[in-house]
Amino acid sequence: MEPIIKAAIPVLPAADTIESLKWWTEACAFQEVFRDATPPTYAGISRGEAHLHIAGMSDRELARKVGDQTMVRLVVKGIEAM
Repeated sequence: MEPIIKAAIPVLPAADTIESLKWWTEACAFQEVFRDATPPTYAGISRGEAHLHIAGMSDRELARKVGDQTMVRLVVKGIEAM
């Protein structure tokens, strides 16, 4: 049987992991699933069937540069309610 890829989890770079996590959970209503430490440098979030990871980068300039090149598209049913 051929292996089947069932999902992909984007890893988003963050210049400030705490602020990024706060934005995704407060503004976008994602739930924090895990974090590596307090304060976190790596965390997982989810909403419905969408899963994302946030990875802190010590080089803030590089985090912004990589972040500018990163895209995540979410398919939402009932977007009007958001």
